[in-house]
Amino acid sequence: MSVQVAHCSVMPEMLVALYTSREALARDAGEHGFELPDLSPGDSKALTFSCPTKWGYTHFVLMGGVHGEKYKILALLAHEAVHVAMDYLHYIGDDRPAEEELAYAVEAASGALFDMYLNRKANR
Repeated sequence: MSVQVAHCSVMPEMLVALYTSREALARDAGEHGFELPDLSPGDSKALTFSCPTKWGYTHFVLMGGVHGEKYKILALLAHEAVHVAMDYLHYIGDDRPAEEELAYAVEAASGALFDMYLNRKANR
């Protein structure tokens, strides 16, 4: 399981994990003892959820069968980073973040997701 710390200089650290396979996510949930929500895909190309893990409160992104040009995948990851950032801000008790706080959180989440995606592609 690859959990990355998303650093943001003005807020507490954010833990982010990226998966491209439901099977790998389910396997890791069993091995590491965290609960999975209902992962019914609906129409979405990606799912985002958060839960407590042994590392701390972790934000997960599951990219289900997304293929195509790299910029489209990165754009989808940026979209999911907004969901991660909003959940993170809610988790730390900031339900009405200032625009700049939200921007920092999205920057940290997207940076972590981009790193994980690009490093995964480079290591194949």
